Amino acid sequence: LVDWMSDVGRECNLHNSTIHVSILLLDKVFGWRDVQRSQWKVFATACISVASKCEEAKEYCPPVPDLLVLTKLSHAGHTPLSFRGGEVEVLR
Repeated sequence: LVDWMSDVGRECNLHNSTIHVSILLLDKVFGWRDVQRSQWKVFATACISVASKCEEAKEYCPPVPDLLVLTKLSHAGHTPLSFRGGEVEVLR
């Protein structure tokens, strides 16, 4: 999953520090919540999105619709609105 997150970060031209923060966030989520394996990529993508909003300049943050297409989550039925729930869970 960490390799996958690194690949997504490279595709989005994110700084290494942003990917490191996203991995740290994911580790925190997994530490306090039991996440089903089928949801790992959703939470990992949410962590990447949250980390980029904190670490990157606004113009370099990948838009959620683009991020969902890149990670193929849009093919699994996720929409920008439904994805926001994952971001909220990461921030809890």
